[in-house]
Amino acid sequence: MSNFSEADIHPMPTHPSATSSCRLDQLSSAHSAQITQITGDLALRQRLKMLGIRPGVTLKIVHGPNKRGVVIQIQGGRFAIGKSLAQEILVEKIRT
Repeated sequence: MSNFSEADIHPMPTHPSATSSCRLDQLSSAHSAQITQITGDLALRQRLKMLGIRPGVTLKIVHGPNKRGVVIQIQGGRFAIGKSLAQEILVEKIRT
């Protein structure tokens, strides 16, 4: 088994106006960001991928984050993400 992750082999290109990297639960409401990495286990990454939540995708914070989680919008669809899951999603904030 290789010690390389999928991100090491296929790094995600960053958005041209991306700034700093952080966890999804650290963004403020109304900010946009690009997903750079999901750190959870394989089952979690596959489940999110089926929903369209994967590295390279741009999202917008609709509500939160708060102690329960965050609501995000991706291509017109809205998703409620619990706080523990939001901590597994790494993003780069996009300057607007």
